[in-house]
Amino acid sequence: MSHEWRNPRRLALGIVWLTVITVAAFGALVHRPPFADVQSSGSVFLVLFGIPAVLLALAVIRSFAVLVPTAALSAAWSATTSWSTMRSASSTAAIGVFLTPIIATVIVAIGCGISVAWNLSSRRRRRDALAVSALASSTRSEPGRESG
Repeated sequence: MSHEWRNPRRLALGIVWLTVITVAAFGALVHRPPFADVQSSGSVFLVLFGIPAVLLALAVIRSFAVLVPTAALSAAWSATTSWSTMRSASSTAAIGVFLTPIIATVIVAIGCGISVAWNLSSRRRRRDALAVSALASSTRSEPGRESG
């Protein structure tokens, strides 16, 4: 197994992703309405429950072209819903503390599926290209065989 998750670009993306979630969750506490229904400690859980999605994406999604949009969508979802959850006055707003990371993980799971499909199709294309080039080289190298 390759250690692509150790790539500095991937680690930087993961750090930025978690920073966005953290800033949104704790930033919502600044000038928070006094009637907000979710306890302030909910922001800690929003960040902690967001970590598994980030780790899953960094470990499973190999293609950076798939990882970046997945991270952007998941981080955007997490940041906007964390902000609104922490500032909401609704009596059911606390469910957002659990729902936010769950949907962020679903976004990552979709990205993982796309990544796996991408990897399988690129392997198939490579395998087919190697087979065609091997066939072409074997027909050229046979002695006594006339072309055409």
